[in-house]
Amino acid sequence: RRVSSDLDLEFALDARESAELSLVDAALSRIEAGTYGQCIDCGVEIPAARLHAAPEAPRCIACQEKAE
Repeated sequence: RRVSSDLDLEFALDARESAELSLVDAALSRIEAGTYGQCIDCGVEIPAARLHAAPEAPRCIACQEKAE
């Protein structure tokens, strides 16, 4: 059973890392497009404090809450 648990943990970590990498890639694309720091849903400027805490954040807090 331990082997199965270890494999499950490894797969979960791989999936999380892949998701995080996708967010970073999307943020880099927004930088290239000149839209980094703008919410992808409503277009408002994402506060600097949010971007400092989560530089890959694609949405303002209000839109992120709606998306969740």
